[in-house]
Order: sequence, then structure tokens, then C-alpha cells
Amino acid sequence: MTKFQTFLILLILGILFASPTYADDLFQFDEGFDQSALDLYERSLQLAERYPNLIAFEPLGMSTDQRPIYVLRVSENINSHNRYAYTDKMHIMISAGLHARETYNPFVTLRLIEDYAKDYYAEDTLNFVNMKDILSKTVIHVIPLSNPDGFDIVKFGPDAIKDKSLKSFFEKEVRGDYTRLKANVNGVDLNRNFENYTLNRDTMTFKTDEGIKDRYAIVRKNPALDFYGGPYPGSEIETQILQDYYLSYDFRVYLSYHSMGRVIYRGSTHYSQSIAKLTLDYRDLACEITHYKIPFETNQSAWGYESGFVLYNTNKPLITIETTPTVEFPTPSKYYKSEYNRFKLNELPIAFIEKAHQIGYFDYKLYKDGVYVRDFVDLDYAKAIATQIGGEILIYEGPPRYDQALRSDVSNIINSYRSIFKINSFFIK
Repeated sequence: MTKFQTFLILLILGILFASPTYADDLFQFDEGFDQSALDLYERSLQLAERYPNLIAFEPLGMSTDQRPIYVLRVSENINSHNRYAYTDKMHIMISAGLHARETYNPFVTLRLIEDYAKDYYAEDTLNFVNMKDILSKTVIHVIPLSNPDGFDIVKFGPDAIKDKSLKSFFEKEVRGDYTRLKANVNGVDLNRNFENYTLNRDTMTFKTDEGIKDRYAIVRKNPALDFYGGPYPGSEIETQILQDYYLSYDFRVYLSYHSMGRVIYRGSTHYSQSIAKLTLDYRDLACEITHYKIPFETNQSAWGYESGFVLYNTNKPLITIETTPTVEFPTPSKYYKSEYNRFKLNELPIAFIEKAHQIGYFDYKLYKDGVYVRDFVDLDYAKAIATQIGGEILIYEGPPRYDQALRSDVSNIINSYRSIFKINSFFIK
């Protein structure tokens, strides 16, 4: 073979396997305000199709009014599976759209994914990161819209409700200005509907946190625009889907995007000093990147937050990012581009990823049936979880020694958690 023939073959292979460049972004700032939940879903599919070696799309289930809830996973060679696929890369979780009226954040999370994918191939889209390096060792999981029914109600009114009986119930039971809706179509505030447990250090067993209330928190007893926790913990299909997914990977840190106020929350501080310190470090980093402020904090929080579910079950931080200053809903279009650029919203997840890699794995590692589940900051939490699910704690430095490649292997772990905490949920394969 001549040098010219070799060069020609390499050129053709380069063209075949290189990602094409695209002049138009799928998530354009001037279009975000008008998009429905279905619009975001369809463009998310297109994004995965545009970058098939980098972005995987997975449907997780359907909302109460039958709108899709889905996750996008972003990583180098995302479709390659081997024995070490679960632990050879670190995982972080990003979610948005839990509260209906906070319509800006689903667009934001999808836009930052597109920025990351563009930079991975072009290497000149972002000037603060080497995306090839980041995505070679990290998987970014994004659930952009956790409450699609509420999202559409805020934008388009109750006529957006497809099921006639749901529409009748909603209009009868949920009264007020629908643009201020935080709840789902059942009038349940999803961020009051999570199952929260804490460790009783005297008995080393878990107990429900139901009934623990912050004196500053508003609590409703019936379906409403906001602050109604539902008939029982985990009653809503949207909450069930999130709970299952939040336990399906060894996430190093969780970012939950909300609006409003340009502030950063770090969740409750009443469970252990070690995890409280870790969440404080991540919160301070978020403030340093975005220049958002630290709000007034109490030592307790209202029961039912997603942060409580994450912290009690995984012993990992969940940081809440409150974007935009506005009290206008849906979030006005004037904030879509300016908020994103001015407050470096696409830099924040990268800073969290870099910090997670810097911290590394914790010494207390939980195994069940010889399979790695997750590590823990707090030894008491690790021992208590291991006792309850019939696992064991191995104490050693560095990354996990054993792993699993497929999410379906995690289902037995989810079931173990269900039996302990009586989680009313199901596992989506």
C-alpha cells in the first residue's frame, strides 16, 4: 500500500467517525420560553441522535398525565459496556423542573449538555474546561424535566391537561393563579413528597423523619398550588421515578436546579457532621462559581425534600441551585441567555465534577452479594445500611475493587432499600 493510499484511508475514516459540526443549536435561548414539555422531549431525542457516541437517551417512565420523564447520560463512548462500566468512571446527577413554575431550568440543563457535546468535538466552544478529559472519566446524568405536567400547566393553563378526569380534579381542587403552581397535576408538591429517613444513633436503625417541620415552612393538608406533601410519602409517580434513579448509580454529588432568588441551598444539617461539612464545601464552591448568595439556614428542614432522600440514603451531598431573581412565572424570556452567561451556569457542573475527582472515593464501601453499591462519608451510616440490606462494609482507600456493568444488576439493591424503607416505587429497566 502506498503512502497516498494510507493517507486516503485515514482521511476517509476520519470523516466517517468525526462528529459533524452544526450551525444551529437545538436549544436556542430565544426559543426556550415558548417550548412545551413535548418540545423539550423531542429536542432531547434529537440531541442524542446528533451525538450518538457521547449522549445516551433513556426513558424512565410516564408522568401522571402521560408525559415522558427521561434521562440523558453524557460520557465518552457512552454506549460501550464492559465489566467495569459502573465504577471506571465517576457519576454525577443533575435534575431540574421539580417545581412546575420554575420553567427556566429544564432548558438550562439541556443547553449545558449541548455546550459540553459541542466542546468535546470542537474543543473551542468552552474556554474553562477540557471536555475530552472530563468525559473520559465521568458520566453526567441529567433528568431535565421531573414534573412535565405541571410545567405545561404553568405555561399553557389547565387546558394542557390531557386526561379529562385529571383536568376536572385539578380545576376543582387546586385553586389560584396557575402560573404560580409548584405542584404536579394531582396538586402534590413533589419536593414535599420524598421519603425521608434519618439514623437513630442510639439504636443504629433508621426512622422516618415525617413530622419534623421547620417552623418557617408552610404545610398544606390538601391539594394546592404548593406545599402539599401528598397522601403519603412517595405517592406520586414522578417522585417514584426520581427515587429509583437516584439510587441506581453511585453518584458522587447531586445538583438540583430550582428558581428563584439566586441563592444556593445545601439541605438539612441534622444528620451527621461529616456529610454536613462535605455539603458545605460544595455549597461554597457553587457560590464561588456563580456568585449566587447563601440564604438564611435553619438546623432542620420540612419533611419530604429530595435532598433529605438523597442524604439519608446515599450519604452524598445534594446542592440546590436557585437561578433567576424573578417572582414572575413562567420565567420571563429575558433571563434565558443573560442568566446562563452572567452566572456561569455551564461552569458549575464542571467545577463539581473536578471537585469530586479531587476528593476521590471514601473509605467506607458497601457491598451486597459481592457487588459494589456505593461508598459513605459516615461510618455509622455505612454500618447501618449494611446491616439493614444484608451487605457488608469494606474499609480501604481508593476506588472500588468490584463493580457491575448493567443497571439491571442494581434492581436487587433498589428492592433491598424498598424493603427497609417501605418505598412505594418501581424499578424502570
